Amino acid sequence: MPVSFSDVTTAVSLAWKLYHDCWMVAYEAPEGFRLLVTELSSAQSILTRLREQTNDASYLENAGEQRQEHLRIEAARMKQTLKALEKLVSKFYKLGRTSSAKEFWTTRIRWVFHQGDIEMFQKRIMAHNCMLSLAMTAVGNVTLLDIQKRLDVALAQQPSNTGIDPHSETNTPLEDENQFSTTDLAKLTRTQSVGTVETDFTQFSFTSQGGSSISTEISAQDHGGRSVQGAEAVPDLPDINTVIGDAHKVLKKCNEEVDGEPTLETKSTPVFDPPHPDCVIDTVTAQRFETAARLQRTRSNISLEEWLRNATWWLVKSRTIFSLHMEGATFESPNIRENSIASVVLGHEQEMSLELGLENLKKASWIVYGVVLKNEEMVSALTDANLKSLLSLISALRTDFSKAYKYLNQIQSDSNPIHYPEAPRNDDALQGDGGRPLSPIRIWEPLCVLERILEGTLKGRRPASENLRWIAVEKKDAGSVGEHVLYRSFVNAEIGGRTVRNVTIGAPYMLLLHVEDGQSELKVTISSQRGFINISRNFTNEDLENARKLLGQLRVLPRGRLGRLEPLSLHSPEVEVDVEFLLLEDLEGFIKIPQRFFDTVRLREKKFDSENLIYHTIVDESALVNALNTNSRLPPSKFCELRLYEKCEQIEDGWMRSRRMVLNSSPKEDPPWCRSSFLPVGGVYVNQDSRDDRRVLIKFSDCNHQKKILKPDHTHRWSRIYDQQIPNRCVSLVFKTSEDSRTFKEVILNLKAQALWKAYGNSRNLNSDVQPLSILYRSQTSIYAVSSRNSEDGLPKGLQLNRRLDDWQTSTIFFVPKIVDFRIEFDQNKPRIRFQKVFSTDYISDHVEKYDDIDEKKVLADFKECKKKIESQDLIFSTFGDAQSLLRNLTSTWTLKDWRTVKKAKYKDPGSRRFLKGGKVVGQKFEAQISVWEKGDRKRIVVRWDVHSGVHCAVPHSGKDSTTALLQDLDVTHGQLIDLGSMSAVSSQNTETVIAKKGIVLNVQFLSCREKEKFAEAAGLKCP
Repeated sequence: MPVSFSDVTTAVSLAWKLYHDCWMVAYEAPEGFRLLVTELSSAQSILTRLREQTNDASYLENAGEQRQEHLRIEAARMKQTLKALEKLVSKFYKLGRTSSAKEFWTTRIRWVFHQGDIEMFQKRIMAHNCMLSLAMTAVGNVTLLDIQKRLDVALAQQPSNTGIDPHSETNTPLEDENQFSTTDLAKLTRTQSVGTVETDFTQFSFTSQGGSSISTEISAQDHGGRSVQGAEAVPDLPDINTVIGDAHKVLKKCNEEVDGEPTLETKSTPVFDPPHPDCVIDTVTAQRFETAARLQRTRSNISLEEWLRNATWWLVKSRTIFSLHMEGATFESPNIRENSIASVVLGHEQEMSLELGLENLKKASWIVYGVVLKNEEMVSALTDANLKSLLSLISALRTDFSKAYKYLNQIQSDSNPIHYPEAPRNDDALQGDGGRPLSPIRIWEPLCVLERILEGTLKGRRPASENLRWIAVEKKDAGSVGEHVLYRSFVNAEIGGRTVRNVTIGAPYMLLLHVEDGQSELKVTISSQRGFINISRNFTNEDLENARKLLGQLRVLPRGRLGRLEPLSLHSPEVEVDVEFLLLEDLEGFIKIPQRFFDTVRLREKKFDSENLIYHTIVDESALVNALNTNSRLPPSKFCELRLYEKCEQIEDGWMRSRRMVLNSSPKEDPPWCRSSFLPVGGVYVNQDSRDDRRVLIKFSDCNHQKKILKPDHTHRWSRIYDQQIPNRCVSLVFKTSEDSRTFKEVILNLKAQALWKAYGNSRNLNSDVQPLSILYRSQTSIYAVSSRNSEDGLPKGLQLNRRLDDWQTSTIFFVPKIVDFRIEFDQNKPRIRFQKVFSTDYISDHVEKYDDIDEKKVLADFKECKKKIESQDLIFSTFGDAQSLLRNLTSTWTLKDWRTVKKAKYKDPGSRRFLKGGKVVGQKFEAQISVWEKGDRKRIVVRWDVHSGVHCAVPHSGKDSTTALLQDLDVTHGQLIDLGSMSAVSSQNTETVIAKKGIVLNVQFLSCREKEKFAEAAGLKCP
């Protein structure tokens, strides 16, 4: 027949109630009372474990009816003991700990009179805990019976220090009107001394859930020389501590012998230090709060998380009020400024008064100690996150109550007190200063119209947890992982359109400024207590200007009570939001953080109209590195914003280009920082880490290389110059992803312009529209790109060559003008194109030819301007086809059909008898280069001599045998340079084409007949 365990549930609730009530007054209590609190905590844990196991059918089946009966009887004994204790200690909690420890325990409680009874109850509960723990294990029946009898004998001998017989019916006075009877306790003692466990000494075996069985026996002669051969043996009087010690040894041995059996020490509820008396509110205030909470939230299933968030809300709100009042003051010397919050409360006396701040703190205390910790189910269900919140609240309450009372007492004793007296700790009336009634009690913030609408749409469901992540005791704990709250306060707000917005009082919304790791912008968020409102967006420079303007208007108003502040518009795309700050200083604090950040990072904004943002991202880490030793670096900065700007002036040749790299800190850095560095276009060395491809090193030269110049008058000047070959700056960047690092590398190594054509040699992962090409540039495999400019024929063009040096990649960029001179040669059977004059960019500093060097001033030179640098450039190709491909894209689709060197080439006018070269009479030998170009149905012949430039002419129908070709009736242009757009010869003095007379005769002598035939084929001529 199954045994009823109805007493277990009652005992659990009663044990928790007694533990809570005793714990609430246990601060600086006598040791005996604190031991009682400890035993009550253990009793509650053991009873909770028993309740769980008695609800487990398999456990009861393995235990058997005898063991079940023993557990039931012991639980009933525990309940009787707890009920007797309840009569004694009920008045302890009702009296409340509002006095000093000495006064409370000696005068009000009269500890000396009740000490013996408290210690007796402590030992009885300890004995019950011991027997219940044994009964829930695999200990044999003989052992249980022996320990039970010894405990009964020991408990029956416990005297009462009050001088009252525990078996009598006399009453014990407690502070006059408090009466306690020990009748029930005496009956309980007599019942336990008889013993109720069966005296059958047949060994009882308990089968564990793992299938093992334990039979534990005690030796025939135990403590005191008592024999266990029969129940009638008369032992020496045992000491209860000795018996409990023996019981613990049995428990330990049982745990060691059962392999895999769970330990007998149950997982107890968290143990908290008793609250300080300052943190305990009086019963009248607690009743007010309880009534208000019941009326404002009719729903009974309020979760533990909701209660903890509510307590945190009021604690943070109380901190906000006190911190604003105490700004500029210390506990030692409360220096209240004339125009401080305490003296100028801008029309919000009730909303920001110190009375309200103290009441908010009491609300948090009532929720923690009067709701959460009073409820056994809530405490048993504490998760790690909830336990952290609860511990943070307990610690904060202790600190905040102490500071609040100390501050209020100092204000009262100040020579010019502000009339915010300390609220009475046992305040029975709802009166504030001067009989002024306090604001209506709000345990839950009232819902605005929009919140009620949102609550209806959720249909009883709770708001998303992320809407409530801002409610935390400490500002550093608010938000999700990676979010950092920089500012937090409470404001009034009108939210929504005209049909739903309403004016609020009491600052029911939390206003935050925060930043997220991996983001570069400040965010502003307004959130409600219950999470129905959570509106967030970026805080912009425009918002800052509006706030500054509002602050400036308020500062010029007369001192004194200014009425309600004007609202600050923080509209988002989804909803309109107008925020009203309660205090002028609160608005100042709100502005301070974004003002400092935006003033610092001004360099990240565009400086010139010709400057364009070409790359923008957030890097996980950035650090300055020694350019000569990349293993030496400064401490890194986390989550920095990276911007690359390119400045391009619209000039004819396209060479006036420079870049700027801006790194700035996250807004959470204190203080924020911003670095703007000159960056050349080309000449930057990039190293992508092979072990972590998110990590990139870049090296480049700034304009700070020292150059000492000797003048003709033997004086010296100093300049700071740019030297591409000697990088002196190095930066390490760690990107979020590998894709981000590759994109950055592409931007650094390439021109930011429209790419007409790209070719890669010996490269992997080629795009489908990229032509493979093998180019040797300075004996290195290179990558190049040709980009167009804004002209009809796409000229001039920039030519970029990328190359690899060990683990580093770099690029060289030069600009090929429309008018240029170049020649084609062979170098070790490889074609070479030599551009006689191309442009590149030289970067000039602001320290040029000065009388002193800036080393003495310990400052750096800044980039000032770009200057054109003219140089020659050689390109060596693997095959003639590679050269053709480059020239076709460089010359606006003119295709080089044939190129060769001839023995001599000369021309003459139709009416002249002499052949000319370059407009002059030529000698016997004049070697030249001749090439054929084709574009659509047009063809050009280009003849170039070493000393003078070439002749460009249309191709007629003419030919001659042997190695000599005579081309007649040609239209000729003559000059020293070539126009790549029209394939015409132009003068070096100006870009106008020089037109010769028509009908020119060109005489060319080739090296062989075979070469003449190839030339004729390419030019579309026929050899006779």
